[in-house]
This record gives sequence, structure tokens and C-alpha cells, in this order.
Amino acid sequence: MTDSKLPGNDLLENCTFQFGSTVYKSFLSFIILYTVLLSGCEFQPDEIPKKNISPPSSNVTIEYNLNNFGDTVKIGWKTDFSFQITSNINNIISTEVSFNGQNIQSTQSGMSINFKIDPIQYQDGYHILDIELITKTGSGSIAETLGAEGYIFNFSWPVLIDKTMPDGFNKYMINAQLTENGIELSWPSFNHPNFCSYIIYREDKSIATIFNPLDTTFIDTTYCEGQSYMYYLGIVTPAVEHKYNYTWVYTYITGFETTWNPDGSLKVSWDKPRFPTNYSGYYIYTWYQYDVLIEEHFIEDLEHNHINITNFGSGYGLKLFLKFVPKGTIYEDMRWLGGINTVIYRK
Repeated sequence: MTDSKLPGNDLLENCTFQFGSTVYKSFLSFIILYTVLLSGCEFQPDEIPKKNISPPSSNVTIEYNLNNFGDTVKIGWKTDFSFQITSNINNIISTEVSFNGQNIQSTQSGMSINFKIDPIQYQDGYHILDIELITKTGSGSIAETLGAEGYIFNFSWPVLIDKTMPDGFNKYMINAQLTENGIELSWPSFNHPNFCSYIIYREDKSIATIFNPLDTTFIDTTYCEGQSYMYYLGIVTPAVEHKYNYTWVYTYITGFETTWNPDGSLKVSWDKPRFPTNYSGYYIYTWYQYDVLIEEHFIEDLEHNHINITNFGSGYGLKLFLKFVPKGTIYEDMRWLGGINTVIYRK
């Protein structure tokens, strides 16, 4: 400090304040008076009287975020935490993180602090996470300048440690049911901190990822009628993805009918698909032998759900096949699709 008089306190004209090895002095012209006053108001740092200051005014705000957790932190695996601070007090002196009363991380400044908690070191159950934040007051006083004045903010969370992992090959086996709305899939909930997501597989292809452990149903509307499908569930945890036993679902083309026309042709009709956006058309063909087609048709108009068969060739027991063709299927693969078939015997 300078040699000028500190306003508002006449006694300070003749006092010496000693902080560590630095001595701040204000001289007077009279050496005798200086000596007397000096002997009466020199303090060592640990002897300086402490004074409580007023709490922050209402316009002081501290906004914070801890990994987007709410009132309770739930962990089951080694977790990286980031404590982010947003405040109109921009001068943070220090931040200290304690877990179960033991300091695990400290920093001298900054608007964020990063730390880890490894549940393997603790028993399952509830624990306490405390974060203490000290900021400057903005008073501009000597005490604030020297780090002896500040506001203390305390934040606390209950921490639930649950190291449960999903187990059992059949425990989370998916159930499937064909409904009017599609293939409805359901499975038991894995509601534990180690949950990351559910993955629904059809054959070996993922068709859905679900991030809510309580959301345990899914309706598949992308299937194609006339096909059979294998579904199974994956539960993703921080350690690994656990896959469970599969289930089969068989779907059918409905409303399939054949009627002889007076002219000797055969009318074939069927119900339109429930989810037409999944298909590029209908494929219908006949044969007596696998490699010899008698008649074939590809119908792109899904509203045109009927056709007349006029060519019967020569043989006995004409086989007729109808298939709904999923979008993206090439011609060479159409015969391998599931569908419906019947055997026709001419009158």
C-alpha cells in the first residue's frame, strides 16, 4: 500500500500490519508517537481478528452442472465427472471435491473441475459427494486482495453406487407378438446405473436403439408380410454389450383367394399390405418344376391386389407363389423371399 492516509479510519495512520514477511507501514513525522502506536497494534497473521461478512446480495447467481445429473448421482462404473460453473462472480479462488468426507480433487481457480469416481473402491449403496466453491466478494478490500475474504458455496449430492450387470442368457430374452400395429417386442427392464442402451436386432441388423431403461417395448413396422424374422436384445453397459437369446416371428399374407373365371382363367387376389411404404410391389409366378417358369408378374401398383392367371402349360398340380417385395430387393432375390403359395389343379 502507499504512504497516503487510509480514509475513514484515523487510527490506521500509525499502525503496522504484518502479513508473513511483508510489512506495510505508514509514517508520521513524530517518531515517538509512531513507536507507541506500533507497539499497540502489530498482529501476526494467526492473531488477526476474523470477521463474518454479509452473504452475497440477491443479484449474485451461481449456476452449475454436474454431468447433467439431477438430485441424485447414480453410477456403477468408473465415471468421469465435469463440474461446470456459470456465475456473475468471475473470480473463483478455489474448488474442492470431497467424497464421503475425503478430498479427492482440488483446484485453485477456474470455472470447471474434472474428477473421477471408481465404484469398485466402494460398497453398493448411498454415498455423499460434496463440492465447495470459494469466490471473491468483489469488495476490493485488502483482505480480499490477500485471499482472506470470500464467499463459500457448498453443493452436495447423494451418490447411489450400484455395480449390477445384466446376466443370464435367457433372462432378458425378447418377446414378440404380431399385432395390427406391427410386431410388438417387449423385454424385462434393466434399470441400473450401468445401463447405457438397449439395441433391438432383427436377424443381425440393428433396427432400434433405446436410451431409457424403463422403455421396454418397441413396435417394428418395417417388417414385410410373408417373411419370418429372428429378433434378439442387446443391453449395452460401460463394460460390454450383452446379447440374449433370440425369438422367431412368422408373418403372413392374408386374404389370399383363388377363383376360376368362366373363361377358364384363374383369378388370384389377396389383402393389401398393412404398411405399404415398406414394399416396391407384388411378385407372382407359377411353375411345375423349380427351374421352368410358366408365368410370372411383377405388380408395382400396391392398390392392384389381384391378377388373372391364363397360362397353365402342360402338367399336373401347378404351383403358384405370391410374395410381397421389400423395397431395395433385386429381381434375382425375389424368388427367395417368403410369401404364400398354393397348388392349382385345372378343372
